[in-house]
Order: sequence, then C-alpha cells, then structure tokens
Amino acid sequence: MSKNQTHTGIVFITTLVGAVLEIYFGNKLQSYALMTEGSHMMLHAIIVGVGFGVYFFRKHNAVSLLNLSAFNLSIVLFIFTVGTFIRSFRGLFTETTQVLDYGLAIKIALLGLSIHLINFFFLQHHDHHHTPDENCKDHNIKAIYLHVLADLFTAIMTVLGLSLGYYFSFAKADSIAGLISSSIVIYWAIKLIQKTLIKLKA
Repeated sequence: MSKNQTHTGIVFITTLVGAVLEIYFGNKLQSYALMTEGSHMMLHAIIVGVGFGVYFFRKHNAVSLLNLSAFNLSIVLFIFTVGTFIRSFRGLFTETTQVLDYGLAIKIALLGLSIHLINFFFLQHHDHHHTPDENCKDHNIKAIYLHVLADLFTAIMTVLGLSLGYYFSFAKADSIAGLISSSIVIYWAIKLIQKTLIKLKA
C-alpha cells in the first residue's frame, strides 16, 4: 500500500469514527448542532471513502458501484439532515433546554474539531482525497478547500453553540448552530448527489 493510500485510509477511518460518535451522542444528548456536525463529517467520510475504495476496485471496473453507493448514501444523509434542520428550527421555539449534558457534548465536539484539523493538514498534501476517481483530476481545486473549510466551520459552530449554552445559559445557541450547520451540509449533500449522478450517467 502506497503512502498516499495509507493517508487516505487514515483520513477515512478517523472521519468515520468521529461521525458515528457525533451522530450517536448528538441524538442521545439532544444536541442539534452535534448531530448536524456528525452529518457533515459523515458526508466527508463518504467522499473520502469513495476515493479510498477506488484504489482497490478500479482494476475490477467497480468504480461505478462506488459512485452508486455514494449517490445512495448522500440521499440518505440529505434526508437525515433536512430532519435535523427542522428539529433545530423547532428548538428555537422550545422553552426547555435541549442539550442534556453540555460538558460531554462539548468534549465530543472538540474531538470532532480535532479530527477535522488533522484531516485538513493531510488534505493540504493530498488534494485529490475528495476526488472519487484518481484518473479524473479535480478541475476546481478551490471547491475542495471550500469543503474543508466548511468542515472546520461547522465544527467550530458546534463548539461555539454548545459553549454558549453551557457557560452563558444561552440554550437557543445549539439550535441556531444546528440551523446554520445543517444548511451547509444540505448544500454539500446536494452537490455530491449531482456529481455522482453525472458520473453514473457517463
């Protein structure tokens, strides 16, 4: 396995683990911001996972199968995130505090932010991690970094929203962070659906 493959695998595994933790604890602790950040991280994992899979399956002409999987997973993620967006919106009008344990939620959010920072440095050296097909060069390098910056932004929004709720008793901050972050995730999910659909039609 090449160094590039190893780096891609590390990014995929750490991102996937972080996404599962954030979605699980976000749902358990009733933190909309944490659930949305987990969704965004899962979207990132899907993209990197497809790129990682190409290394092993391109010799067997199975790249289209990977694109199909990414397409289906993106639709599921889109539906889940729309649901989180709606729940975040409703949270703005709920009198009770949504988050059950701010301390634990902040720790999980900081873990997610750490994973994003690690991946950011990996992707600085390996821009094609976001490209499903190694033979298909990404002609819009700016879009890659916008996605990475969006990852970091949603992670920071999550930490900020939870911190405002914990230290300043601003309970609505979690819902506000959830609304902003879910909007970003929905946007990128739609972009991924469009890109994989084009590749499937090719």
